[in-house]
Amino acid sequence: MPVWTNSPFSKIKGLIPGTPAYSAGSKNQSIGPGRFYITQITVVSNVVTLAVKQVSGNIPAVGDHVFVIGTPVAAANVSDVALTGVTIDANTGIGTITYAATTPDLVATPSGGQAATTVPEVAEVSTPSQAYQAFAIPRTSTPGRQNSTPITMYVKHPSAPASIKHSAQVAINNVDAEFVSLGSDVTTDGTTLYEVEAVYNFIRYKDTGSSGGTLPTVIAKFLM
Repeated sequence: MPVWTNSPFSKIKGLIPGTPAYSAGSKNQSIGPGRFYITQITVVSNVVTLAVKQVSGNIPAVGDHVFVIGTPVAAANVSDVALTGVTIDANTGIGTITYAATTPDLVATPSGGQAATTVPEVAEVSTPSQAYQAFAIPRTSTPGRQNSTPITMYVKHPSAPASIKHSAQVAINNVDAEFVSLGSDVTTDGTTLYEVEAVYNFIRYKDTGSSGGTLPTVIAKFLM
């Protein structure tokens, strides 16, 4: 996602209950998982090729992640491994997917099993003291929640700084000087739950002074 801005030419998106909102990093929310039946397996030089029939979801792309169960090759039954090749006929759903797995070569062999693919999250550069995309906080109609809204922030650094320091920040108006941090700065990756008072209209992720590391990257998302 873009870094924080209050430009009138940039639309501020609102948080949607049950849908992750990426302040830093991104994920293509419009692409659903793909599901496949496996009909054949081949292994050459630690690369697994599965002949498949896609039965639902979007055709995956190279780099999407695959989960495989039920093949006769134990090492080929993988979890969350990036695809290295995809050839699927959009009309029939028939084709192949490939990925890396350390296992002996195997000539083309009939196989059962299933595969499912997911769209990976994409990190962006983690810049010290940088504020990232802000979101509008909708008013809740949940009984007992008129005065505050529970919002979870999850932060992950795929390439971590030597020292992590960040915070969720809120503001009445989308003005940089009005944003204030919720509680103390967070110094580890993971999930933090906040009770956001109803007076605040905007929320964003901000790096509040991370340092070091080699080309650090970050994913930060909110969920209400």
